[in-house]
Amino acid sequence: MQQPLTTLTSNMIADGIRFSRVSDEKFKSSRISVNLIVPLKKETASVNAILPLLWQKGCRSYPDFTMLNRHLDDMYGASLYGDILKFGGYQILTLSVSGLADRFTMENRKLVREYACLLCDLILDPKITDQAFDAKDIETEKLNLLDIIDSEINDKRTYSIGKCLSSMFEGTSSAIRKLGTRSDAENITPESAAAAYADVISNAAVEVLFVGCEGADDAYAVFAERFAHLTRTPIHYDPLPPVIPARITRYLSEKMEVTQGKLVMAFRGATDLSHREKLAARVMSAMFGGTPFSLLFKGVREKLSLCYYCASRYDRGTGTLVVDSGVEFENAESARTEILRQFEDIKNGIFTDEDLTFTILAMKNSLRSIRDSLSSIESWYTTQLLTCSNLSPEDETALIDTITREEVVEAARHFELDTVFLLEGETTDET
Repeated sequence: MQQPLTTLTSNMIADGIRFSRVSDEKFKSSRISVNLIVPLKKETASVNAILPLLWQKGCRSYPDFTMLNRHLDDMYGASLYGDILKFGGYQILTLSVSGLADRFTMENRKLVREYACLLCDLILDPKITDQAFDAKDIETEKLNLLDIIDSEINDKRTYSIGKCLSSMFEGTSSAIRKLGTRSDAENITPESAAAAYADVISNAAVEVLFVGCEGADDAYAVFAERFAHLTRTPIHYDPLPPVIPARITRYLSEKMEVTQGKLVMAFRGATDLSHREKLAARVMSAMFGGTPFSLLFKGVREKLSLCYYCASRYDRGTGTLVVDSGVEFENAESARTEILRQFEDIKNGIFTDEDLTFTILAMKNSLRSIRDSLSSIESWYTTQLLTCSNLSPEDETALIDTITREEVVEAARHFELDTVFLLEGETTDET
């Protein structure tokens, strides 16, 4: 029988810098992630987004990609991974190292300490000379960043959801895409990237998370030594979603050369919910359109054949419910009407006990799978830190079992349709 995950424990290294740890003895590896959290701003989103790409290129200790990879290979094939995330109105720059746990090395090396040292070298001592990053590195990573931005635009489902939410949150930081815009990315220079780096290091809220079977104390000692003495003015991180003013539902559309329409419906929700109320909203969303047996799947897709897919998702970072579907252009209005009708059914308690039971079972099964990898455990506890919680997956599993029909109905009643976006096809004249 598996032992439960150790409860998340945290220690403050300095103002705005927290080290947290979660141990699980069944793993033979360890993972450390450094998350730098800054407000999303249009003028800095793209230049901030290039920083994790640059950190993966090397630092003064390992000044080129070849030397860095040799070092990773020497650490029993450790892996380095950078990412850019978005949570509410914040941008999160992440750098992670994962690799073999100390006790499985042949010479009893302190690999976790080495992982922590490498992360500190890459983040705190990058290749900056005369207040500028290396010009070749900038050009290479600009192309990579532009490719990532283009891939999001080319994914019409992602693009449509982004357009809908950008309109819904217009004028707030939540409207800004995590990678910024293509034009802003094209204008990144070695000097502007170095200036952005200095601002991030000085002002970011920093969450360091260790997940693994051993070595957390060694990692903590390294980060405490390297980060504690930095001169910083960190931001105050506020996990509460922004308040969206009430308004009449907005209907937007855009034409592209696409063969399948994309219908996105964003519902405005309450922003001051308790954890239990948010959990009820997640259950409601899963029952509505989050499983292969959800109400939307059974009704809109299977029974009425109004769409190719239809799914809902509750975003704790913004307090919104988003329903998106792929539709034939002529079916878009019928699909919208049916989605709203089914949502009203939930608000009125018109669903079966079996619908709710199966949804809760599916969510519990998903929670149990979090144990299966370090990355999923890390993702879970990163969200806990961002939402100022410390519940384990087991805690959540026990809590979800107590969510009632009445709480699910009440959760649905928190939401009102705010913005509808339709991506539809355009006709072209052939000559």
